Amino acid sequence: MIKIPHAHNLNWDSMGWLNSPLKPNSYTQKDWNQTLLTKLNQASAQIFQESRRGGANTIRFNSKILEIIKTLEYYSEEENKVGYKYQIEIDDLIFENSIYIFRDTIKRSDILIPLDRFDGVVKIEHLADTRPLEIGEVHYKTTSNTKEINEFKKRLVCKLDILNYES
Repeated sequence: MIKIPHAHNLNWDSMGWLNSPLKPNSYTQKDWNQTLLTKLNQASAQIFQESRRGGANTIRFNSKILEIIKTLEYYSEEENKVGYKYQIEIDDLIFENSIYIFRDTIKRSDILIPLDRFDGVVKIEHLADTRPLEIGEVHYKTTSNTKEINEFKKRLVCKLDILNYES
């Protein structure tokens, strides 16, 4: 089994509908499975915050999870996508109850890393310039530092653990 370096962790309880405060039988398993897409979107939002270039667009999981994925309302077997945006990659070397959500940028080596922000001011070291950021303005830097690139790529990955699921 492999573990993909990641910076974010989320959990989703596949049997969470049984603990719902709503009336008994308000949910079915298929209904509850739709909440998995909400978790994928939460992970995507975290990745967007790190990359400033967009959220996740790929999910990778063990084939045993495909049974759940196929129950999602926005699953497209024809396009091999979930929610119209998450490309599906199946990898049986991944632990059975894990989904990795990531931006496909992690597969590239020519990435731009957003500069750190502090108190609404960004320091652009190579330009020796410090000034307030305009709303929505993000500065990027290129780097050949392998450690820095790997740390940034790790921040573009979220691991979602599925609890209480037996395939």
